[in-house]
Parts: sequence; C-alpha cells; structure tokens
Amino acid sequence: MKINLRFFEVNTPNQLGSIRYQLVGKGNRSITINSHHLIYSHEWNSYRNAVRLPRKNTARKAQLIAIMNEVKCDMMQIREIYDEFVATGEKFDLLDVSRAFRSQRCSTSLVDFVYNAIDHLTILKRHGTAQNYASAIKSFMAFRENCDIDLSEIDSDMMQRYEAHLIGRGVSPNTISFYMRNLRALYNQAVEQGIIPQRNPFRHVYTGIAKTMKRALPLKSVQRILSLDLHDKPLLDFARDMFMFSFYTRGMSFVDMAHLKVANVKDNILYYRRQKTGQQLQIRLEQPMLDIINKYREKAHSPYLLPICKSLDDTYQSYKMVMARVNKYLKQVGRLADIDAPLTMYVARHSWASVARDQRIPLSVISHGMGHDSEHTTQIYLASISSTLINNANTRILSHLINTPSRLSHLTYSP
Repeated sequence: MKINLRFFEVNTPNQLGSIRYQLVGKGNRSITINSHHLIYSHEWNSYRNAVRLPRKNTARKAQLIAIMNEVKCDMMQIREIYDEFVATGEKFDLLDVSRAFRSQRCSTSLVDFVYNAIDHLTILKRHGTAQNYASAIKSFMAFRENCDIDLSEIDSDMMQRYEAHLIGRGVSPNTISFYMRNLRALYNQAVEQGIIPQRNPFRHVYTGIAKTMKRALPLKSVQRILSLDLHDKPLLDFARDMFMFSFYTRGMSFVDMAHLKVANVKDNILYYRRQKTGQQLQIRLEQPMLDIINKYREKAHSPYLLPICKSLDDTYQSYKMVMARVNKYLKQVGRLADIDAPLTMYVARHSWASVARDQRIPLSVISHGMGHDSEHTTQIYLASISSTLINNANTRILSHLINTPSRLSHLTYSP
C-alpha cells in the first residue's frame, strides 16, 4: 500500500483547504481519508505534495510545523494499521484500514467529528448537507486560526466571539446564520451520540433568517423573458428554457429538475420526490412544459428528462456545474429582458409564488404546490388539498402567461 498526501482547496480565495491521505492499494484502487488539518492554498507545495513553511518565524509557522509532525504521525499510524491487517492473514480492504484509523483517533476532536459526519453524508449521497458542513467548519477554523478544539470546549462565550468575528469581517446576517445553524446541527448530533452534554452554546447568537431583497418578478417581466428571441444564442436559450421550466412547474428547484427521469412521466403527469424534503409531488404536464421536454429529448439518449445530468454516476457534480453555468447566462438573459435584479434559477421559484398570489390563489394551495416543508399543523391542513386543485391553479397561471384560454387542452407526452 502507498500513502499519498493530497490537498483539497475550495474555489473561494483566502479559504482553508484540507489535507487528506490517499491510500493506494493493488490495482491502483484508492480511498481518501480526511485529516483534521486545514491550511491555506499558498501554504501547500503542489510539486512536493507537502506543507510549505514561511521563511519568517511566526506563530503560523509554528502551527504549520505542528501540522507537519501530526501528518507524519497519522501516516505512520495508517501504515501500522495496514501491517497489522496483513499480519492476520485475513481478507481486508482499504476501507477497513480507513475505519480502523478513524476509530483510533480522538473522537472528541471537533474537526474529526465534523469530517466523519461529512464522510457519512457523502456515502449517503447527501452532498448538499455535506458541503454546508464543510463550509461551516472552514469558517469556524479560520476564526480559530486553524487550531482544533475539543467538542466539550464549545460554549456560549466562544460562539458569541465567533459571531463578533464574522460581523467584524462584514459577513451578512444570513451567512452568519447559515454557519451557526450548521454548527448547531453538528453539535446536536454529538449530544445525541452521548459524546458531550447539551449546554446550548448557540442560544445567544443569530440563527434566524433576515429579510433579503425581493427576488420575485411580476408576470410582465416573466413574459419579457419568454418573448426574447434567442435562437442564435444557444447558451442563453438553454438557460432561459431551464428558468421557464422551473416557473412552469410551480417553481421546481433546479436539483429536482436535474433528477427528473423519463420514468417520472406517466399518463401525462410528472411525478417526482423533492430532494430536500422527500415530499412526493405531481404536476400535470401542460404545453409549455412539453415543448421544453420534447425539445431536448429529441437530442438526448439518457434516462434523464432534461439535459442536466449525463449519467447516474455524476448527478451531483453535473447538477452543480450546470446550475452555475445556467445562473451565469441567466444574468445576461435578465439584462436583455430589462430586469434590474440579477436573474437566477431561484428567482423562478419566487416568481411563481408571487404570480400565484397575484392571481388570488389561496396561500395553502401555493405552499402545497411548491412542496414546502412547513410546521406540523400546516402540513396537516395542506394534506387535505387535492392534486386537481393544485394543477388547476398552475393551468390558470400558464394561461395568463401565454395568453391562451384558461383551460389548456389535454396533451400527450412523447419522449
């Protein structure tokens, strides 16, 4: 077995990246283990695959030297574990080595605990939550100047100092809340596992959602987007199609659009389960939706309904890359349509809700149609609303958008 050092950095400047151990076995099969060592990209020598030390004797240099020594100890420990498995003569794989190494680590280390949680979420393919946890721990470790902490040391005073640190850096209230809520979720997991007692360290920091700039567009703005002639701009045309498909389908989120498959369509009804909440929804296919589906199905040989993901193996990465590209081109679409605010996929979801409200569609129907995961009492109330009522609401919205009679004809889906 060979052990390589790897550095995984984020795209955002001045953010901490993680050092990881790559175990390479027979047939070049490999597995990566997250270490709890975080450094900046300029502190990594990509040619030597090693930590780069600054020339001046600073406190940071001492920290980096300590990291280097701990990395060496980790690698020696991994090697010893591997040799012990070999000595038993029993069958094992690199995953067994990884698990044994993790179990011997200090289980109360914050960074260790978080990255174990991230690894578990990755296995479950809950990539979004894993990414949120990674962003939160990187921010917190920047506040800690890359000094790890025992879970039991987390208290209200520390979190208030962390909040003050973020405010001092000009971080927005909603971003502060994002970090705090993810750290709180991790802390509560440690409490549930019996690692630490509940001390409520987040009770005095901001974990709410502040009101932001209105993202919804009026119907006339959506009509301007729809009426743009983009036949000679295929990238902008595709972005506009994805925006409109989201609007047509009651503000369907982009991640749900990415997971739609041909098999989700039965008897002219689109059935899907929300990735975020697991809620099952159904949408009657109307002509505008069919136009977009058939436009791209003619060119595709894929199980997916829309050209966002190419294969079953790369759903998450494809979704993230395509969404970033679509949002980039939507900003150009917005400028062409004389829309002041930046146009993104999320605006489509807000806009459907806003237009539905303007059409005097009951709030309960709107919430249920969008698949909102609300309070328990609201869920009980919404459960009584029929799919027919929701689909009729959507038909009314689309009829106003495309200037056709209020009752669109029943059409057949052709994949």
